[in-house]
Amino acid sequence: MWAFVDAGCVASPVGPLRLEVCMKRDMDLVRAILLAAEDSNEQWLGAEALVCNAWDQVTVARHFELMDEAGLVVADVTELLDGGVDGSVRRLTWAGYDFLDNVRSESVWEDTKASIRDKVGSASFDLIKAVAVGLAMKALGL
Repeated sequence: MWAFVDAGCVASPVGPLRLEVCMKRDMDLVRAILLAAEDSNEQWLGAEALVCNAWDQVTVARHFELMDEAGLVVADVTELLDGGVDGSVRRLTWAGYDFLDNVRSESVWEDTKASIRDKVGSASFDLIKAVAVGLAMKALGL
């Protein structure tokens, strides 16, 4: 499975100091979070709901935080006393729904990733969104 990731650091408060926790932004996880949050019948989507072989709870919770900062979701992220992290998504935002609508189709999403991977390797969120929109418009004959 190809991971569509980009490097990023998330500031994490630890006592009076701030520790930078570095990870890679995983756009497959971003898409999975949006799909799961939209599909959830609960008041919130907990990080544990997306934990699997590919993603641990800290990675999922940190992506909640990144997505909240980007305006895609409204999320709560909590630093645990044992050094762990937990989080939940309360809802998608208008921008979150718009991005999800652009990448909902598995074929559009796979073509978006392939196009970026083959031509430039990685891309910003805005470029990913633009490529997905372009592919969707092309599929519609627009």
